[in-house]
Amino acid sequence: MNYAITLTGLAMVLGTVMASVAAMRASARPEPVPVRINDKR
Repeated sequence: MNYAITLTGLAMVLGTVMASVAAMRASARPEPVPVRINDKR
């Protein structure tokens, strides 16, 4: 019975860690969208 609780807890922790890592990578790598917007003449 406790295995389900531990698995759900680990899943939530892994989800939060992956989300934080994804946010860090997104903030570290600037997207080329603003560059395209600045290319308007």
